[in-house]
Amino acid sequence: MTQAQTNSLTHTECLSIKAIAIIGIILHNFCHWLPGITHENEFQFNIQNITHLNDALSHPDSQLFLHLLSYFGHYGVVIFVFLSGYGLVQKYEIHPDSSQSPPSLLKFIKIHYLKLLILLLPGFFIITLWNLYEYHRYNDPLPPLNHIIAQIGMYINFYPNPGDIINPGPYWFFGMILQLYILYKLIIQKKHWSIPVILIIFCTTIQLFFNPNSPQLDWMHYNFLGNMLPFGLGILTARHLKIQNILQLSLQDSNHHTIKEKCLYGFFFVVSSILIYLTSLNYYSWFLTPIFAILASLYLIKLLPQKAIDGLKYPGMISAGLFVFHPIARRWFVYDAQQGNIAYGLTMYIAISIIGGIIFTMMWKKINMYR
Repeated sequence: MTQAQTNSLTHTECLSIKAIAIIGIILHNFCHWLPGITHENEFQFNIQNITHLNDALSHPDSQLFLHLLSYFGHYGVVIFVFLSGYGLVQKYEIHPDSSQSPPSLLKFIKIHYLKLLILLLPGFFIITLWNLYEYHRYNDPLPPLNHIIAQIGMYINFYPNPGDIINPGPYWFFGMILQLYILYKLIIQKKHWSIPVILIIFCTTIQLFFNPNSPQLDWMHYNFLGNMLPFGLGILTARHLKIQNILQLSLQDSNHHTIKEKCLYGFFFVVSSILIYLTSLNYYSWFLTPIFAILASLYLIKLLPQKAIDGLKYPGMISAGLFVFHPIARRWFVYDAQQGNIAYGLTMYIAISIIGGIIFTMMWKKINMYR
């Protein structure tokens, strides 16, 4: 087995981690719209949300799982950003296409912008039609043309208060990840390991100078500054760390784990999960929480039986479709849940999201066949 192979997550493992991430994201994006449910500290740090979470934990009821999904589910985005950095190194540094010369900066941007645009447009088109319908029926205001152009151009994240103008909300990810792709090509690709480390330290440190509830901190988390930590960790992991070192165990016999190994994976998963909670309680340690979210996902994949991993790869395969379609399905069914019919609203939301995710994935495969 080569060095590159021993350093790599398998394709199935990557898909399974994507599945865990997208499940957390779509459930989080539904649950935090429900009345009385704890809100997350994703873009800003609000101590009241911590208080609400601790109240829910100290007085558990039938909605405890909804509180946990609402508060912690958004860390699925962190995992996706980590995998994005990891994947770029695998594609352009460890396993480059030897039949083609490395793309120039402009070609690199074009390639990745068009890939993201193909993902964004179907969902954005449906949302735009929906907005037109609500405008004609209820006289709801339409988004300004410059916002529509900026969202398609994926520079809307640079606007002030991007969370108020990106529609639907989860699509902020497209502009942010494109920024990180460009940053990778500009100053990280095949450069010294100190470059991503310096970027991680700089981007994290600069956030510490702002108030936990400041609009500046909110803006940075909608852009690359607030997401450099998981992205840089993905790059460093792909380049320099053997995955088995992170997991403390060898991956070479992944189909024959002993009970002792499973217990050890379980221990590290529990420790990482506890640290996700503990670091999220304080503003300064909150910046480290993504590290433990990433570690927990890696340990969980090694803890799960192979049949579960094989099963998770299927939602991982349609994770992009789920991400693009779930905000549309949420519009259809969140009102039912808000009116008290949570089981029906959540069940229909998940079912329709899966159907839409499958349709979108099939459509993108057809498009790629003819490109």
